[in-house]
Amino acid sequence: MKRVVCLGTMLLPPGSGSAVPSNFIISLYTEIRNFADKKSVSGTFAVADKIFMLQLEGDNKKIAGLIRHLNMDSRMIDVSVVANYSVDDRTLPEWKIRVVKTGSADRNNLLGKLRDMLQGHIQLHKPADGHRLQRFFQAAGYPVPGAEPVSTISPA
Repeated sequence: MKRVVCLGTMLLPPGSGSAVPSNFIISLYTEIRNFADKKSVSGTFAVADKIFMLQLEGDNKKIAGLIRHLNMDSRMIDVSVVANYSVDDRTLPEWKIRVVKTGSADRNNLLGKLRDMLQGHIQLHKPADGHRLQRFFQAAGYPVPGAEPVSTISPA
């Protein structure tokens, strides 16, 4: 079984300003979860600013199909795989949704768990991935997990 972690940027609807509308996030999450459920893929969907992190667990080919689906969705741009490694058991056996406020203990705990799961597994393929990882984790004061510092990543 594989755990694959993707980062992407949400392309906001016209007129939504700089904040991501909650109904936009819920719609995206629901579609991802429904598609993943059909493939027996489980995971988490976390959002910070316009950046999303998707951790997927299941059969590698089925996860690859979901990632292809994500890359065709016009609401997302620059979807990258930043970790891909084998696991013995699912850590994320079912999809759940929970809204956690910026700066809250729940949010910091969630980011800490995500960071711990990624420790030592990050593979940055382009500078933008490092910048997005940094922005994603920076909100709670966490360093990027096991990734080369952004300033030392050479352009692709």
